Amino acid sequence: MTRRTRNETTTRGRGAVTVLGTSLLLTLFVACGVPTDHDPRPVDPGNVPFALLAPTSSAPEPTVAGPSSLDTATVYLVDAQGRLVPTTREVRFPVTLPNVVSALLAGVTDAEAARKLRSAIAPGTKLRGLDGPFGGLLTVDISDDLLGVTGRRQIEALAQVLFTVTSVRGVDRVLFEFEGEHHDVPRGDGELTSSPLTRRDFRALEAASSSTSSTAPAYRP
Repeated sequence: MTRRTRNETTTRGRGAVTVLGTSLLLTLFVACGVPTDHDPRPVDPGNVPFALLAPTSSAPEPTVAGPSSLDTATVYLVDAQGRLVPTTREVRFPVTLPNVVSALLAGVTDAEAARKLRSAIAPGTKLRGLDGPFGGLLTVDISDDLLGVTGRRQIEALAQVLFTVTSVRGVDRVLFEFEGEHHDVPRGDGELTSSPLTRRDFRALEAASSSTSSTAPAYRP
């Protein structure tokens, strides 16, 4: 009998283990339905896990801020005959009472001056606050620069503010304050009053083309 060396026995043992391992792997592939050939095959959707078929969500693209939207508002100026005339101004959307009053206090544009329109409101006059409207009543607090003008010009200035804010639906009466304090103010006929004012109090200043009804959008706080 031929005697095998220890190295030959070890080598043959390792070869047997390798063949056994390969056979087991092939058996597992066949049992799991994995093809052993190398040809491409179509994938059966029924055998793909649901999570792989589900649509993936992507993060939303960042929104790029565009320019501020603009809207139009009506402000009242004074013509060469001392009558109130409505004119349109661009204001930031949405239209709010502070925006409308600020547009009036900004003065007269070149285009308006070319139409021979002016403002009786003293330059530098600022809006200090608005309260309301409550039941149609709006309290307007203005800097006392407006009191720096007197006589007919002061009447025109008050009428400009009143007609401008009452062009916004929901406002029909105005109570004036200056620097947070209440003052008597003149009506259109020059008589002083502490009561809220309406357009009727300045009817003599209203141009024939002006409407006493409010057609502007409702006030948005």
